[in-house]
Amino acid sequence: MPPKQPANKKLSKQELKAQKKEQKGWFRSFLSKGSICMFKARNWEPFPGLLIPCAPMFTWLVFGKEILHRLEKKKEDAKKLAEERKRLAEEEAKRLEEEARLASEAEQARLKAEFECILQEKGDLSSFFEWRSSTLAKLEATISSQEDWTRFVEAGGIPHPTNEGNMNNYFDCLETSWDESYTAALSTVKSIYQVFLTTEEILLLEMEKGNTCDFLARFEIYMKKLELLMQKQMDRTTAYLLNKSYEVFKQTNESTVWAMAGEWKIYLWINHMKNPRLRALHEPTLGVTITIPKAFTFANVAIRAYHQMLNPFLKSANIYLSVGGIFGLDILSIPPASRSAKGWTLEHVTMMTSSVVHLGYPFAGDSSGAPSSIGLELTLPTNLIVTETIPEIGWWNDEEECWKKDGITDVEYDKLTRTLKFQTLKARPHSIIQSRVKYYPYHSWILIPSSEIKALFVLESHGSMIKIEVGNRCCKLLDTPFCECKHIIGQDLDPIILLKRLSRCGLHLMPVDTDGKLVYSCLKENNVERYACEDIGLAIPACAIASSKWNVEAGQDSCVVRVLEIPDPCFPPTFEKSKEIRMVLYKAKGNAILNMSERKSKDYKEDLLGEFHASIMVTLRDSVARESLEKMEKADPGFTNCFKRLALGLRLFSFTAVEPLPLPPPIQEQVQGVDQPTSSPEQQQTQNPSTESVSQDNDSAVAALAPQNSPLEAPQSSNPA
Repeated sequence: MPPKQPANKKLSKQELKAQKKEQKGWFRSFLSKGSICMFKARNWEPFPGLLIPCAPMFTWLVFGKEILHRLEKKKEDAKKLAEERKRLAEEEAKRLEEEARLASEAEQARLKAEFECILQEKGDLSSFFEWRSSTLAKLEATISSQEDWTRFVEAGGIPHPTNEGNMNNYFDCLETSWDESYTAALSTVKSIYQVFLTTEEILLLEMEKGNTCDFLARFEIYMKKLELLMQKQMDRTTAYLLNKSYEVFKQTNESTVWAMAGEWKIYLWINHMKNPRLRALHEPTLGVTITIPKAFTFANVAIRAYHQMLNPFLKSANIYLSVGGIFGLDILSIPPASRSAKGWTLEHVTMMTSSVVHLGYPFAGDSSGAPSSIGLELTLPTNLIVTETIPEIGWWNDEEECWKKDGITDVEYDKLTRTLKFQTLKARPHSIIQSRVKYYPYHSWILIPSSEIKALFVLESHGSMIKIEVGNRCCKLLDTPFCECKHIIGQDLDPIILLKRLSRCGLHLMPVDTDGKLVYSCLKENNVERYACEDIGLAIPACAIASSKWNVEAGQDSCVVRVLEIPDPCFPPTFEKSKEIRMVLYKAKGNAILNMSERKSKDYKEDLLGEFHASIMVTLRDSVARESLEKMEKADPGFTNCFKRLALGLRLFSFTAVEPLPLPPPIQEQVQGVDQPTSSPEQQQTQNPSTESVSQDNDSAVAALAPQNSPLEAPQSSNPA
């Protein structure tokens, strides 16, 4: 407290000034020595959030009521604001829910109207499709009767797989008969091979028709039996020759037997001479040379080498498939020699009398160290495609049912003489193998009509252009970059049979669903792909069709194809110059025209120019001339169905894709010890050609495929009119 002054004492000005100064000092002392609190003036307008040091009583008197009032008001305002926000959120949710309900009802109404419209269109087209079905049925019946008559006229010892009785009799006859020479045995084996090929092709046709599994299983059993019978025939003849080899060697001093029938070859060497200097077995007529290790010098064994055109029926468990047939290499046991006693000839009757015993290699119990490899040199068939500088060689593993490459070394190939050399440690069937997805995915395809019953189909796959003429029920191979397929060129073949024969040459274009996991592709739903192939075929008498890069982006439930009207096949427009190209989208419910461009559109989106329709003929009704629609309506069902089968066999929509080009690895350069920054992903993308530019170049390449004087595509006129 400040000191008290005496009463009734008049103070001078200096004393009053000193007293006031003393009172101020007391107040400051009170604030510094008394109970001090920190007050945060949150709601004080001049200085919100300011920390004010003050005494409790002073704080309450000055700020207390105002603080409480403002705090209560703030709580009430916050509560009202939360209630308002909650009310607005509930109203917004109700509004959105109502909008979604109305949109769903509108979409359901649209889909219902669209579905009814498609049903109406199908009803209007029912008579057209009935006419097509009946025409195709009559065509198939006519072809079947012609084939039956041809088989009857050319009746021989080879049965047809569709006749179950004849096939069973054929099997029984082969089980009880065998040949005493390799020449006769090869003739028998080749006849079995013909039955095998016929059975295989019929199996493919029946699978295409979607017949029952029991019906298909019968042909699969036939093929397995035929494959076993071919091997059994060769083994029986070999066993007979081995048993007679002692007598032949005594009379002629010959220890080899060989035969050749076309590309079928067999060579047998029996080690009767025990010549320690013998290192190579050579037969120039067959073009076969076998280099044997030293372990064979005194071994009581025989070596059988053969080349058969039959590839294994079983599908390899890995990615490889066999092409060009089998190069067999067997190490066989020699049966004991017969002996004479008192005018009698005693022969040992063992299992080797009617069959052969295969010996493994390396020989069991051989402790001489690491086994030496067996060298094999042979000439490849002229109908086998070999694109690699050094082809891959594999041997068949029965346990794992797949092709293996271990144990095979020093592979050499001469393209001029088609001579193949390699070293192997396996006495097993060998073959040239290749990846079954070697030619997938296709880069592009295009079909251009040359008339109302013929069209030119061009497929580009990994730089190879395959040209096929699509006609009435049959296809014809026109050109390939592989001369090994020249024996197929010009033949009128069923689409699936043509693809199978190309596959036997090494041009495998018959993908299955499991192949889609191994390459860049987009497997389409089966019903969508079948519908797209069948329906788009109706347009080929009047329109050219081509693949689209948006087909992959569309997803598994959609197919995208480009369509271009061809008013005059003699002067067809091109896809790279015409502005009348339609992009058609196929789904399970129907097809519609997309508002997209192959070159100008940057991203895929389902922006439709109209509604979905039941058929391409309805979709293009307002886009093409009346004459073109009449061509579609009067199109030969055999012609349009032929393209459908070819497209399904090739799986055009599932396995056509332009693979995205990988970005180049970043390159870091050092200049005078300073690291240069790498380019950004955006800069790398601009430096690389886009997928669109690749598609443009491909369109130009495909358009330039047909020669100027080709009968299927006449030269373009200099006058577009």
